Amino acid sequence: MRSSVPASLATHRWRHLAALSAAVVALSMIAVPSAFAGKPESSPSVDSTLTFAAGTVCVDPIGFANTTLKGKDSLFDPKRDGAQRWTSRGMGVSLVTDLATGATYSMKGGYRFSMTTAADWSVRVDGIGTDLIAWYFPGDVSDLGPG
Repeated sequence: MRSSVPASLATHRWRHLAALSAAVVALSMIAVPSAFAGKPESSPSVDSTLTFAAGTVCVDPIGFANTTLKGKDSLFDPKRDGAQRWTSRGMGVSLVTDLATGATYSMKGGYRFSMTTAADWSVRVDGIGTDLIAWYFPGDVSDLGPG
C-alpha cells in the first residue's frame, strides 16, 4: 500500500512529532523535580521579645513585643542556585516601646513576610500587612539610610 502523503509533508510531520516529543521530555525533566521536592517544613511562629540598644534602630533604646501572635513559619528546600526561602504569615498584636520615654505604638493585624537568602548571603525581604516596621543598618541598601 502506498501513502498518499507527499514525502516532504511526511518528513515535516516526523520532524514536528520529534520536536514535540523532545519538548515534552524536556518539560517533564523540569517539572518532575519541582513536583517531587519536599513540602516546606512548617511550624508555629516563635514569639520573641526584642530589645535594641540606643542608636541601633533609633536614637533611644527600643523594645518590641508581641502581646498576641498566631502565625506559621515555613522553611523551603534550597534551590539549585543555593538560595533558600522562609515565610512567616499570621496575625497578632505587637507593641513597640521607646524604653527611654515610655512612649508606645501598638499594631494589630495580619502580616506576611518572605525572606530569601541567596548563596552569597545577600538577603531580600518582602512584606505585606497592616503595620510593618523596617530599619536599615549601616551598609544596607536603602534610599532612607540607616535607621
